[in-house]
Amino acid sequence: MYANREDMVRAFGERECVSLTDRNYTGQIDDDVLNGALVQASAEIDGYLC
Repeated sequence: MYANREDMVRAFGERECVSLTDRNYTGQIDDDVLNGALVQASAEIDGYLC
C-alpha cells in the first residue's frame, strides 16, 4: 500500500477520517473501512503503473 492510517490522519486529520469511515457511529476511525479504501486506491495506482 502507498499509505497507511497514520498517513491519512496526518494528511486529513482525525475528524475527517472518522467522518469518512465511521459507518456505525462509534466516533472512531473504522480501520476496516479505511484499509479497504487504501487497498482499492493502491490497486488503482498499480493499474496505471503496471
